[in-house]
Amino acid sequence: MRVRSVAAIILGAGQGSRLREMAPPYSKTILTICDLPIIGYAVQAVEAYVDRIVLVAHPSTAEVVYEAMVASLRCETLETRVVVQNEPLGMADAMRIGFSALEGDQTAVVMAGDNIVLDDCNVRNVLALVDDQSSSASPCRLAWTHRELPPEEARRFSVYQDLGEGKGQLLEKPQEPPSKICWCGPVAFRSSQEALRRMKNLKPSSRGEYEATDLMNTYNMIGEAKHVELEGQWFDIGTPKAFEEAQAIIGAEKRPKTGKMVV
Repeated sequence: MRVRSVAAIILGAGQGSRLREMAPPYSKTILTICDLPIIGYAVQAVEAYVDRIVLVAHPSTAEVVYEAMVASLRCETLETRVVVQNEPLGMADAMRIGFSALEGDQTAVVMAGDNIVLDDCNVRNVLALVDDQSSSASPCRLAWTHRELPPEEARRFSVYQDLGEGKGQLLEKPQEPPSKICWCGPVAFRSSQEALRRMKNLKPSSRGEYEATDLMNTYNMIGEAKHVELEGQWFDIGTPKAFEEAQAIIGAEKRPKTGKMVV
């Protein structure tokens, strides 16, 4: 039985420039796959495990994305709200905006609104890790899911480097990946207030953005993080090709041998 309040932060502020021809003039997160908007998959992955959902959206698309998110809920009593990221300052900045919208200290699970994670056990798994504080020597304050990918694919992701003694770091899109372990999917923080304090010390990257990996490394590098393998299908809807692949695979899974869609 959980005693801490749990919030989901869904990041949906990206404009999806590579998918603009498919979704003008709105966010790619409202594109539908099998009659569900992309952001709806994130909503349905988290809703059974949280008390509230905060959507971080771009000011120009906040209303339409929020409406799509709320329409995707199966639990109509879940508390929801939307906040805006006025400038594209990176994923960690979007997290900061989402965490700042929470009242008091809460456990938080973060999902990218343009990611599709079909098995909601992944959200349950990361929340279970940060909820388990039985190890007093090194409690888990951050948990994330990973996939093992070959080097040619890993270069497009944040890749984990093991530093020994339970410590490590995530490297952003390295040319020479130090391992096959790539961050994909949800990430859970034991304390939203602690995460906010750590964010104050972050510096912008060479891209001028506050990187989620830099925030996560404040936990990874001192042995306060754990990661678990992502289960089931996962899609990062960043390109038309990725969208079409997700549409084909998800459609096939929902289509019985008769050729009719399961509804």
